[in-house]
Amino acid sequence: AANRALYISDMRVAASDLIGRNTLRSRSVLDRHFPQPGDNDHRGWEWYFLSSQTNSSRFAFPIQEAHEVAGSPDGKILATISQLGVINLWDMSAVAHRNTLLGAHGTLNAISWSPDGRQLAAGGDRRAIHIWEVNSGERLRTCHAHQTSITRLAWHPDNVRLASGDRGGTVYVWEAGSGQILTSFFAFEPN
Repeated sequence: AANRALYISDMRVAASDLIGRNTLRSRSVLDRHFPQPGDNDHRGWEWYFLSSQTNSSRFAFPIQEAHEVAGSPDGKILATISQLGVINLWDMSAVAHRNTLLGAHGTLNAISWSPDGRQLAAGGDRRAIHIWEVNSGERLRTCHAHQTSITRLAWHPDNVRLASGDRGGTVYVWEAGSGQILTSFFAFEPN
């Protein structure tokens, strides 16, 4: 019973360490439960799952991460949106956190990279589209027009136009550099 209680406690510690991005300590805690020759193997699915998350070839996102994800056009950066609306950029080759984009508030539902990979747009429940310059992390502009939550974003291949769709069926096409609306239309009638 004491061994089981220690195991359960250690699995909680290992999970907490992963959330805090302390994979080395998590790995150390997990290794304490690796069976020695002749011992019974008391590890459950949680040990195997947590162990797989400490593998250096994988990302171990905090639990609140990855509400929405989008890879950069060159495949070098992964952008994630947490349920809290935080945008994190992850370096895919170094398997490490690169930057956090600040300035958006509320739940974000959509994220999209510009085709050249220099800008990132995000939109959500506060009905605003935010556009950042990726390398500097600077928020370039915020665009407002939607009357309901933004659910989709897509850049045109020309790097100039950005389309946004909302829960009510309205689509706006923006000139991303100025934030001006070029056109709008209803894509469907909401239920």
